[in-house]
Amino acid sequence: MKVIEVRDLRKRYKKKEALRGVSFEAERGDLGVLLGPDGAGKSTLLKVLAGVLEFDEGEVRVLGANFRDYREVERVRGRIAFMPEGLGHNLYHTLSVEENLDFFAEIHALPKEVARERKELLLKVTGLLEFREREAGKLSGGMMQKLGIACSLIHLPDLIILDEPTTGVDPISRREIWKLLLMVSQKEKKTVIISTSYTDEAERGTFFSLLHEGKVLKSMNPEELGDKSAGDIFVEMVGERKEEVSIPFGIRGEAPDPAIVVDRVSKFFGSFRALDGVSLEVRRGEVLGLLGPNGAGKTTLIKILVGLYEPSEGKVLVAGEDDPRRIKRRIGYMSQKFSLYSDLTVRENLLLWGSAYGILGGELSERIEEGLRMLRLEEFRNILVKDLPLGIKQRLGLLSSFLHGPPILFLDEPTSGVDPVERKFFWKLIKHLSEEKGVTVLVATHHMEEAEFCDRVCLLSRGRVIALDTPAVLKRELELVEGRAYEVKPRDLYSSLEALERKGLTVVPYGRRLKFFTKGETEEVLREIDYEWLREAEVSMEDVFVGRLERYEASQG
Repeated sequence: MKVIEVRDLRKRYKKKEALRGVSFEAERGDLGVLLGPDGAGKSTLLKVLAGVLEFDEGEVRVLGANFRDYREVERVRGRIAFMPEGLGHNLYHTLSVEENLDFFAEIHALPKEVARERKELLLKVTGLLEFREREAGKLSGGMMQKLGIACSLIHLPDLIILDEPTTGVDPISRREIWKLLLMVSQKEKKTVIISTSYTDEAERGTFFSLLHEGKVLKSMNPEELGDKSAGDIFVEMVGERKEEVSIPFGIRGEAPDPAIVVDRVSKFFGSFRALDGVSLEVRRGEVLGLLGPNGAGKTTLIKILVGLYEPSEGKVLVAGEDDPRRIKRRIGYMSQKFSLYSDLTVRENLLLWGSAYGILGGELSERIEEGLRMLRLEEFRNILVKDLPLGIKQRLGLLSSFLHGPPILFLDEPTSGVDPVERKFFWKLIKHLSEEKGVTVLVATHHMEEAEFCDRVCLLSRGRVIALDTPAVLKRELELVEGRAYEVKPRDLYSSLEALERKGLTVVPYGRRLKFFTKGETEEVLREIDYEWLREAEVSMEDVFVGRLERYEASQG
């Protein structure tokens, strides 16, 4: 049964065409993923499907209703749940977890007994039972998103639409959210449509659609990918930037080896300990990936290293310096929300940043022109920053951070919200800086696939270092603890997931497949499961992240 049918959908905002002839469909029980960067049209499409945004042209039918007719929209509105983008935007932050669920049940006129049973089920599957009395505003980002989804599901809707539900949450919470969505789509046979900018999440749906500049480039089943990833397909469809990365201007000075030394550093904010005795060294020319859940201390550590915070205990050496005033001359820093001046042009921003680091006259003009050419920003040189697309802003932020040729570069979520083509180019540039120019790079990221590009990875939790090694070594260590990784396609997905978890195995759903780890014989593990095929699987950095973090949290009680 077709739950969603969209044909040649078009939507404009003044002069901008947000959706340009989109065609899209989904059936009962589908878990569909809209993959695309910020500005691709994902939110606009979801709002149209939810009946909260009118459209200009095309045909939209949802749950059998013609969305050209407002009366038809009203007829099915109660069967649709829509959660907008942003942490907890559909929640009442001063109400407790339980009170939020009760409120949503009441506004949907759910019978009390049905509401009670449904609430208990959702509290259990979201892991929020023990937090039922906590105020929503005092939950972590991951818990807040799970509560938001639970409130959307309380009235048993037939269509669930979630806009970027996993953005800003750590991989453990992401996995829990996906298990919840799997239960809804496979066990309750509801249709779920979500949007995301994480390329790996496209493979967790029953199908995914790639959106770019208001168009659907391709829709496909993850099983059709073969050895490719959804990101690979996106790059193929859009076109990879083939030019060689080459930074023509030089690096000013050289960092010692190690370039960064962190010695038993702690940081307190009142009674809260954001960092707790962190020690690590980063070698000259190394790319170190900084991973960790929300609140782990990644951004706090970077701000100490760049001189924005002073450590409460311990000491740091950056480029051999311990004075923040001298450190700032030797580093480049791109923060999560890089401080570009929106009322200045691209070139004016670069002139300002370059002169702030003591580069003047002809040298600065030459560096700006070379940088604009290298990052394909020439056509934007006289455009105000406020009028730039996100990907261009990120490129400009990155160029601003290394325009003065620092030997050490700090990047805090540099690829957040950009498409796979831009992300791939960013990492070519980062690797060129480290391998060809000897620049030391410390990069914090939530994209687990980006950890694969790092020379070493440092995993933080609760302000402590809980893992520090190469991706290859960390993967081997995980296999020693949990066993080999396999992928199976069962005939009954959700019951098979529950059966494997009852055996105490780590299980991760991917669309209509399950990935699991075992030290035992697969025939014995799968004895109770009816499946189509079984094959060995690759260990990912997300597997490493979740495994390490869960064992650490268990050891802390």
